[in-house]
Amino acid sequence: MKKIAANYIITLTGLPLRNHYIKVDSDQKIIEIEPLDKEFAATAFYNGLIIPEPINLVEDFPINDFQRILDWYKEKIEYPDKSFKKFKKFKIGSKTGAFLIKNFDFLSWHFTYESEIIKLL
Repeated sequence: MKKIAANYIITLTGLPLRNHYIKVDSDQKIIEIEPLDKEFAATAFYNGLIIPEPINLVEDFPINDFQRILDWYKEKIEYPDKSFKKFKKFKIGSKTGAFLIKNFDFLSWHFTYESEIIKLL
């Protein structure tokens, strides 16, 4: 079991979740998505935004081309009228990869020049 938490989690099943965690089993299947209302042992908290991976990550982006991935997410998040059909969704029972966007500006809800993307799951 593994728990990851962040300032915000984008599930694509509703509004962004503030201060929540995702609990996954050994197969990285999502077991829980709950508020982080107290400290839990073995929970990794990240300052940033946790987002699901694109459905065709390997097809859409060369391996380790995180700048292109970051630019792609930036367009999708900043312009929500665009389609999210290429994203997996965080939901109970799904097996979805997760990325962390660090140095995200939560006041303006935009990326910064210092924004970075890191694969978590």
